[in-house]
Amino acid sequence: MKNSHKLPDKTEKGAANTLIFLHVPKTAGTTLNSILDYKYKNFVIHSIYEPNQQKKIDEFSLLPLEDRKNIHLLRGHGIFGLHEHLPNPSIYITLLRNPIERVVSHYFYVKRTPEHYLYNTVMSQNLSLEEYVSSGISRELNNGQVRDLSRLKPDFSHCSREMLNLAINNVYQHFSVVGVQEKFDEFLLLLSKKLGWRDGWRGYPFYQKKNVTKKTFDGKTISPAAIEIIEKYNDLDIEFYEFVSKRFDELIAEVFHPLAFKLELAWFRFLNRLKSN
Repeated sequence: MKNSHKLPDKTEKGAANTLIFLHVPKTAGTTLNSILDYKYKNFVIHSIYEPNQQKKIDEFSLLPLEDRKNIHLLRGHGIFGLHEHLPNPSIYITLLRNPIERVVSHYFYVKRTPEHYLYNTVMSQNLSLEEYVSSGISRELNNGQVRDLSRLKPDFSHCSREMLNLAINNVYQHFSVVGVQEKFDEFLLLLSKKLGWRDGWRGYPFYQKKNVTKKTFDGKTISPAAIEIIEKYNDLDIEFYEFVSKRFDELIAEVFHPLAFKLELAWFRFLNRLKSN
């Protein structure tokens, strides 16, 4: 899908005072949060997660103006739209993931996480992956990424192309970088460039992977029937992911020289391995 808009670079120094990380579940967001913790350790961070996530979202606009003004990093699940309640200029970042892999990872994560809100239902009913997706147990499993970026919340299996178009428009209007988990290192280098994290060769966003689901997508172990059901309930997410992946590659090409980026990526990965050992 084509869009004639060009993504505005709103992250030049002084243009955006608040960074908003829209954390889509199971997209390497926990790892990114560990980087953000370090980068913003001397600034005010406001996080919106469970428990009482929706209550925190609903009450955000009621926070004292001065408190909202002092926020440098706002992050959490389902928080797109909260920029409307920030007195300072803001810009979003987020990571998406291959929709099939994301749903499979979500399933196995729930099964190994007793504190997850879906754990008791999944385990007590012994839901298979196919049953998990098609049961309507959670709208997260039905075009969850388009839902997060469109800000619309229809009932399960009632998503529309209007949502997809709105999500795409929001990418252009409100996001500095929308990356893909499968190119996490590339995302970090682009983010560093956009947000001015680095000074020459210093300031790389080194990391260790966090909250990684042990069982991940494998075409040999996930049945064709399960994949078909995931595709059925995530058709808009699949199209959205293809758009975002293409746009991400275009942004890389706009910002970096191809050969220089290839060398820098290899250098970053080498240094990150050294730091992780």
